[in-house]
Amino acid sequence: MNTLGMKLLEHDLHVHGDQAGSGRVMVMDEDDILGCISMMLRQEEHYVCHDYLGDQVATSLHHNNGDAIDETCRSKMCEWIFHVIDSTRLQRETASVAMTFLDRFLCSHSERATQARIDRKEYQLAGESSCA
Repeated sequence: MNTLGMKLLEHDLHVHGDQAGSGRVMVMDEDDILGCISMMLRQEEHYVCHDYLGDQVATSLHHNNGDAIDETCRSKMCEWIFHVIDSTRLQRETASVAMTFLDRFLCSHSERATQARIDRKEYQLAGESSCA
């Protein structure tokens, strides 16, 4: 598996050797660039967003699970994240980015994301982690 980061690191080591931070510009040839773009497009297929809150309503009704997250949970999480960001005097954009991270995670098909969608404690942990 050759990711973009690995490709760039390999290229950086090839161009710069062990001189990290040498100020030299990294240059990739056309084949490397096209390969990286192609790989990113393939990876993007796995990150398709879906309405995880709408899906949760159907899932929680099916499982009779009162612990599944809903719109109220997301709203409260958003308020909490903005409160934390404001109280630490960080830029408010940080809260928006944290919510984007949380939403993207919850849209994924990973086992942890599925658990966070059906367990409010896991959801809270995911929300806290998105701020880190």
